[in-house]
Amino acid sequence: MSEGHEPRGPLRLVPVDETNREACLAIHVRDDQVQFVASNAKSLRQAAEQPTLVPRALLEGDEVVGFAMYQRRPDGAAYIWRVMVADAHQGRGLGRRLLRLLVEEVRATGHTKVFLSHRPQNRVAERLFASLGFAEYDLEPDGEVVRLLEWGA
Repeated sequence: MSEGHEPRGPLRLVPVDETNREACLAIHVRDDQVQFVASNAKSLRQAAEQPTLVPRALLEGDEVVGFAMYQRRPDGAAYIWRVMVADAHQGRGLGRRLLRLLVEEVRATGHTKVFLSHRPQNRVAERLFASLGFAEYDLEPDGEVVRLLEWGA
């Protein structure tokens, strides 16, 4: 953990609701990361229109420090659409912890595998996802790298 960033309480994923929606909307990444992730406003609009999408706020104590969203698929898979840690909280390992919590939730809901994708030029995401066991699986038509983490039934 970097200096000056003491934990502010337990880290947990919670549903996005009226108590944390504004804080989720206020999350921003660093300027050099904006090209790699959609806004939380767009994500929450998509979740409102598609009931298979599951938005989550990452709380550290009572503070929203991150956001994630995944899709439940009928084939037993889940697809992580979004992962974001607020710029002021980056560099503390929260992205790794957020992904671990997200995978735990997906597993607990009965899914047997989870997909995600990233732009090939996003080397930070590439290293993080690979370190957590997400293997390269495919390429999207737009060039995004699709990765898969599988654990079976």
